[in-house]
Amino acid sequence: GWHKGVAFINGHNLGRYWKIGPQKTLYVPAPWLKEGKNTVLIFEQHPRSSIRTLQLTKEHRLGPTVEHEP
Repeated sequence: GWHKGVAFINGHNLGRYWKIGPQKTLYVPAPWLKEGKNTVLIFEQHPRSSIRTLQLTKEHRLGPTVEHEP
């Protein structure tokens, strides 16, 4: 799966992700997408498996809010 890295779509930096969070999902602004084919580039810093999937959805999936104690 995905562990720690950075993602790009059509040359735009989507941001960093990390398995422990907080970035478990990334938002893609609609104007960054092209009709037809889009190019996704993932730089994974700690590849541990060859099985990875990428899912694009029309609705936001941000998950629950988690409070952290200082």
